[in-house]
Amino acid sequence: LYAIPVTLIIIALAHPFLKLWLGEEFAIKSTLVLQLISIGVLISAISTVPFVAIQALGRPDLTAKRHLIELPFYIGASWFCTSHWGIVGTSATWTVWVIIDTVVLFWLFRKTLNMNIKLSILRIGLGIISLTTAIIIAFLISNISNVVLSIMSILIEIIVIFMLNWRFILNLQDRIKLQKLLTSSFKLST
Repeated sequence: LYAIPVTLIIIALAHPFLKLWLGEEFAIKSTLVLQLISIGVLISAISTVPFVAIQALGRPDLTAKRHLIELPFYIGASWFCTSHWGIVGTSATWTVWVIIDTVVLFWLFRKTLNMNIKLSILRIGLGIISLTTAIIIAFLISNISNVVLSIMSILIEIIVIFMLNWRFILNLQDRIKLQKLLTSSFKLST
């Protein structure tokens, strides 16, 4: 839940952050790498749901077999992309691998349950479109040279994306669960 806004902030503010921390030259060469890795970390966080569920269902062999099957492809793609595009190629390969791995994990989870999970294709599609749009907008915001304007823009984006998801993707049950989760989170922190 919290990983999405953090990822959007990292994407939008990667260059000024790296410039402040490590200098302009490093920032120029590493901004895209940080942005790609942050997307991969977000998707990897999402993939923990089916991964842990498969483990809990007593089928750790499926995740192990998945790794063995994916490994040669990942090594080949990583070698090719790294040799052609350097560290950017490496980070892009890892991020694409994480996305593919997440899709495979959700598919394995569904097969492990051996039942047809009734998910709203429309809600899943809207969620994917929403996340992809948010990431694209964060990349566009990252091109704004004024840091204050970038910060304001990314905060507005996060609020708008949250409101749109609240209205069009979450159903009433989801909203009630999220309200309870957020309420309990704030009570614990005070």
